[in-house]
Amino acid sequence: MGYGAQGTASAENAVYYSVDWTRENISSLGPLGALYRVWGDGKQMVQGDIFDYFGLSGYTADQLKAKGYIVWTPPRPKGEFLGEGDTFTFLNLLDNGLLGYEEESSGGWAGRGLNSSTFQGAGQFGAINSYDDLLKLQGRAAAAGRPPLPDPNFTPAAQHDFTARLRWSVTPTYAGANHEPGVTIRGDSRISARAGETIRLQGVVSDPDENAVTVRWWQWTDVGTYPGRVTLTNPSALATSIRVPSDASAGQTIHLILEATDNGTPPLTRYQRVIISVTR
Repeated sequence: MGYGAQGTASAENAVYYSVDWTRENISSLGPLGALYRVWGDGKQMVQGDIFDYFGLSGYTADQLKAKGYIVWTPPRPKGEFLGEGDTFTFLNLLDNGLLGYEEESSGGWAGRGLNSSTFQGAGQFGAINSYDDLLKLQGRAAAAGRPPLPDPNFTPAAQHDFTARLRWSVTPTYAGANHEPGVTIRGDSRISARAGETIRLQGVVSDPDENAVTVRWWQWTDVGTYPGRVTLTNPSALATSIRVPSDASAGQTIHLILEATDNGTPPLTRYQRVIISVTR
């Protein structure tokens, strides 16, 4: 969701940064939508800011440099979605049920935090020592082709949430807009269990607009410390169970997410997280 995100989005997610999607779901939705910055909108937050060339359109990076701008992210088509450096850090503060604000390593719509001592930085695309390096890095990343769909894929849910809030601002009645479903876990969401033990889980969902709600359970392997996969007996039902794998070691954790999405316009998603801590 940051600057230049559309250049390396998966093919499935690219639509959420497109000119058409941005116009329909952001820019056209009242005064707040019109206020949101997009590429080529003719605006500049501070006059003379040589880093803010987002309002211009039809220029190449070299042409922008010739006009005196510091070009650090590739220019995009007029009207396309414009992310920000703080967009993804803000997303984990939203109370969507993932609890990403409690601990950065647990993750949320913004992704998850990594220990700086193990983070490899730009990795295969090179180091960043200047704004030109940053521009070239993004160019190389985009040239590498669209990556596969991320797992988990939070882009649709986050963008649907954004446009829903803007739609609230132009909808005169509560009944005329869609609102997120409610989802809870019956019982404790922090569970201690031994290897080989079976755990039964029960979710509860509701919807303030009486929309239909679909659910699915999934394992967030990147944030749990147990390295393997677990099997959920019925991942598309509110009631399910898992057996803690026999090779799970004491101290390891398994993160399970109950995801609930309604069928309103736009569809809205909320979550609950269950953390299983393996004991001896």
